[in-house]
Amino acid sequence: MRYLTQQQISKFHPAVYLCTAVLLLLCSTLPAQAAKKVWTRGLKSRNYNFYIYDSRKSLFRKVLNNLENARSQFELFLPPPPGVVPERGIVNIYRTRQQYLSAVGKEFSWSSGVWNGKTLEISPPPGESSRNAYRKYTSTVIYHEGFHQYLASILENKVMPGMWFNEGSAQVFEDIQNSGNIAIPRKKENELVKAVRMFHGDLYTFMKKDYKQFYEAKNRNLNYRFANALMFYLYVGAASENSPFAKIPVRYVHLLRRYRDQFKALNVLKKEFDLKQLERELRAFWSSTSRINRARRYRKQP
Repeated sequence: MRYLTQQQISKFHPAVYLCTAVLLLLCSTLPAQAAKKVWTRGLKSRNYNFYIYDSRKSLFRKVLNNLENARSQFELFLPPPPGVVPERGIVNIYRTRQQYLSAVGKEFSWSSGVWNGKTLEISPPPGESSRNAYRKYTSTVIYHEGFHQYLASILENKVMPGMWFNEGSAQVFEDIQNSGNIAIPRKKENELVKAVRMFHGDLYTFMKKDYKQFYEAKNRNLNYRFANALMFYLYVGAASENSPFAKIPVRYVHLLRRYRDQFKALNVLKKEFDLKQLERELRAFWSSTSRINRARRYRKQP
């Protein structure tokens, strides 16, 4: 990791075209002033350029190192297809909420971060916070948005994955640890257990939900939590038990790349895996404290 010169900062800082908000995918043109910011710091690592509108450089060295560790986990769980080199990510971090909103626009006043497939715009947390709280908050948002950026990159921005997969996966990787395990907080775990109990319906129908259906106000929170619970099981729970359902994430990405259509990919997935049995296993997993705890300790091996 090294500092960038102002000339390099100007060279790498992109114009912003399409943005997708944290926990919500939206299309919008960001204001031109976003590209005119004078960045006080630039940091560069293997996979990312950081542009920091903030003087606390030591704080963001740690955040950048954590993001690199998370990126290695993205690649471990969802390896890039042969011949595909994931793009470098560009991360803009703001000192104040006002600076962030001036970059992304007031229509994103509810958001914590936005991305355009390559560039992540990250807001500071609301209110005052300690350095540790600031770092934890920023890292969580960056992990979430960083996964979106990584997934779009290995799909070469040619197809939009299903909401169940895209948002469910991003929420899972919010909780990635530097040690490699995915340790969801106990409070969040309780919410996921509750979401699985509350979910009534067919898993395949849920996986078919489009953008509008997924973000329906009445069931939005339940959809998010259930998607998170589903993907945690597929990435970690099923893998810790050597279940064939652990193959679903990598297989789904392969089908997305092949068909470039999320619904065709899902229908093929439905033929290859028994989704009704998957739902039964999902419910059984989230009803078992011992199985959840075993999954917490799971570390995927290269």
